[in-house]
Amino acid sequence: MGEYFLRDGRIDLGHKAPPMVQGKFYRDSSNPVPILQQRVIAVANALLNNPFLSSSDLALELGLSREQLADAYVAMQRYPALLDLMRTHPQVLTSLKIQDILFKNPANLARILQGEETAPLIVEFHTLGPCGNQCRHCYNIRHGYQYDRSATLKKEDYLALIAELTTAGTQSINFSGGLEPLSDRQALPAIERAIQNGLGVTIFTTGLHLTRKIRPMVIEAERIRISMYGTNADNYLHFARCRNSNTFNAIIKNIRETVALKQKTGSKVSIGICMIVVKDNFRELKAMVELAYDLGVDTVVIRAQFGKNIQNFTQDELDEIARMLAQIQAKESQGQYGNLFIDIGESFYFLSEQNRFHPQTIISAKPLSTCYATRLKIGLDPWGHIFPCALITQPGVNQGNLSTFMIGMVKENPAGIISAHQAFLRSYPTGFPISFCRDAGIICNDFEGNTNAWVAKFSEDLSFGIPLEQQPFFHLYGAE
Repeated sequence: MGEYFLRDGRIDLGHKAPPMVQGKFYRDSSNPVPILQQRVIAVANALLNNPFLSSSDLALELGLSREQLADAYVAMQRYPALLDLMRTHPQVLTSLKIQDILFKNPANLARILQGEETAPLIVEFHTLGPCGNQCRHCYNIRHGYQYDRSATLKKEDYLALIAELTTAGTQSINFSGGLEPLSDRQALPAIERAIQNGLGVTIFTTGLHLTRKIRPMVIEAERIRISMYGTNADNYLHFARCRNSNTFNAIIKNIRETVALKQKTGSKVSIGICMIVVKDNFRELKAMVELAYDLGVDTVVIRAQFGKNIQNFTQDELDEIARMLAQIQAKESQGQYGNLFIDIGESFYFLSEQNRFHPQTIISAKPLSTCYATRLKIGLDPWGHIFPCALITQPGVNQGNLSTFMIGMVKENPAGIISAHQAFLRSYPTGFPISFCRDAGIICNDFEGNTNAWVAKFSEDLSFGIPLEQQPFFHLYGAE
């Protein structure tokens, strides 16, 4: 097959993606097209429609044998423009980090798919640094998050955990709430140590503590995500209920100076602002994207509120949100936001009460009985309680008692967090049942939902005879 795709009636596949009509590649039937090229286009169409489609289902849908589908996958690798186009699919974009982590260590992914005991690829620490905000949606405010600091993890505990996770092969560490990681004196040395150890560190912060003293350390992280709930001082004060009316201006100043330091030093850190959309702020959607562009950050993350705190929108409000998102995406496609990556994802499905369990991935696309996320991403609260899913670590996400989900405690488990996680995996040899979370009212989010969808696809593909290195997206992530 030559380096061609049909374009405006001509065969031209070399350096440009094929033209599309309503999300589909089109073909000019008057031009002869090699059979393998037809299969590549058909496979690309099917995966654009549902990137989580298993190879066995894809082959059945297209009437291909396993060998014919495998040949089409191999042929797709010849066209970077086509793969890049597929990579911009909204459902793929919501899980780029997942794929990056999964494909960065394909041998470890293979072990996970085979049910072997592995270290969690991601560990999320919830910290208790002082936070001046009392955000209306925050579980610290609504759900009586305990504040017994005498029993919390200390500096030595955090450092020991970072050493253990580094040795075990964990790839990424998230530092989140609790409260504010960058004001937690016990956790700060661990953040620095994790960066020094080469772990992919993501820091979630209000931005108020991105001070001149701390910036040189945090810009060596992989990601900085700054919670931003209003686009001006008055709206931010209303939503965050902070004590200082100058908080918004101080945060904006910190963000600008952090972006400037990144540019000056050539740091590769991804700086983003995150907006949780609720009734109090949803009309600021477009203004938030404009603010992100003005600040010069890399990403703006727009998410619907989920979990026990969810606030129901009227249908008129949902329609208004949909119109604003469409306007944002139209401007993005016209290049009006430059290189700003607008991460909307699928989280707005949560706004519909009947579709709160990530319907486009783990429910309607492929109903599953097993959660793979518990093999990949675990969480620790400030007291060292270990949870099999970082999402469950947050009070307010579920309707049940958090203690029923604990798999261990750091201070009562001298063998370490890895042994506690592996003991948990052994207790569920066929995988952690999704029904357990459903019964407790836990609402899955983008990460967990897409993790299940991707890993389920890879697992089924292996059974069908499609190895990881033949996955269409495999070579986009630096995997060898």
